[in-house]
Amino acid sequence: FPANNATPLVLRHSGDADQAAAVIAWPTGVGQADAREGHQLDILARIVSDRLFEKLRSVDGAAYSPTAQADWPYAYDKGHGYFVVMSQLKPERVDYFYSLVKEIAADLAANPVSDDELRRTLAPMRQLLMRVSTGNAFWMSMLEGATQDPSRLDIMKAMPRDMLGVTATELQALAAKYLVDSKSYSVTVLPQE
Repeated sequence: FPANNATPLVLRHSGDADQAAAVIAWPTGVGQADAREGHQLDILARIVSDRLFEKLRSVDGAAYSPTAQADWPYAYDKGHGYFVVMSQLKPERVDYFYSLVKEIAADLAANPVSDDELRRTLAPMRQLLMRVSTGNAFWMSMLEGATQDPSRLDIMKAMPRDMLGVTATELQALAAKYLVDSKSYSVTVLPQE
C-alpha cells in the first residue's frame, strides 16, 4: 500500500470539464485468521457510503455516486487489503469530499453508530445475503479454493454471523484501527487544464 500523502496525487482526464473523481483509501488486513474483521469492514463500508451519500446529496442536491468498499483478501498472509471511498463529482467539490470523508471516519472512530443506523444498515444486508445465497454464482465464488484449503468453508459459514452480528462498539474499534488519517492515500482525477 502506498505511503500516506498529505496532498492527493492529481491525475488528468480529457473528458467533460465539469467532471472529477476523488479516491481515498486506507490499508487493512488480510488472511483467514482475521476474516471476521474483513466481514465486519463490509458493514462499516456500507455505513460510510450511506453517510457520504446523504451529506453530498443534502448539500448539493446532486446525484453523486459515492461508494465505500472493503477488500480483505483471504488468500494472502500480508499486505493487499484496503478500505476505499470514492466518488465522481464536480471539480470544485473535491476538497469538500475529502474533508467530509475524513469527518465521517473520525466520527466513526470516536463514536459508536446508533442502534437505529446499525439496524438500517443490517436489514438490507440480511436480505441481500438471503437472496444471493440462493444462486450458484454466490456459492461458486464463496467456495473457490476450498478444495485446496478447506478452512475457507469455515470463513464462508461464519460470514453471515460475522456481518449481521456486528456491534456498534466493534464498528467503532474497526474505524479507529483502520480509518486513520495518517495512513490514508488519496488520488484526484481532474479535467485537463
